[in-house]
Amino acid sequence: IGVDISRAMLDVAVEREVEGDLLLADMGDGIPFRPGTFDGCISISAVQWLCNADKKSHSPPKRLYRFFSTLYTALARGSRAVLQLYPENSEQLELITAQAMRAGFTGGMVVDYPNSAKAKKNAKGKSVKKSRDWILEKKERRRRQGKEVRADTKYTGRKRRPQF
Repeated sequence: IGVDISRAMLDVAVEREVEGDLLLADMGDGIPFRPGTFDGCISISAVQWLCNADKKSHSPPKRLYRFFSTLYTALARGSRAVLQLYPENSEQLELITAQAMRAGFTGGMVVDYPNSAKAKKNAKGKSVKKSRDWILEKKERRRRQGKEVRADTKYTGRKRRPQF
């Protein structure tokens, strides 16, 4: 069963002739299935959207709890739910995890490629891009690659005066 809030996305699924039934619904309002209906649940890149307050009446913690509590009820005893998501930051991930646990889910989280250079980094504070340290690091990396790089000076990484 495929559930989506967007009629356009469901229309795409119909055009592609996907197997199974499709349901137009907002997961933040809960999923309308009887207890013990499903043996498992797979969600791809959907849960993080419940953290958005698109309307004044939307409360992300309440929407997440409503979703997780109705999902927990709809799953048969011993079933599993696997949710792939892309949280914006660590606070959002913490909110999602807390609401899932409050609804009765247990388990854990798996981070694919945690040491990857392309992995999203969540950092607080000032951006390090274009800082003096960032520039020196980049210059050193280019030197190791054998490229010609200007020498470091006391002016490296300084802000220039505004021009007219």
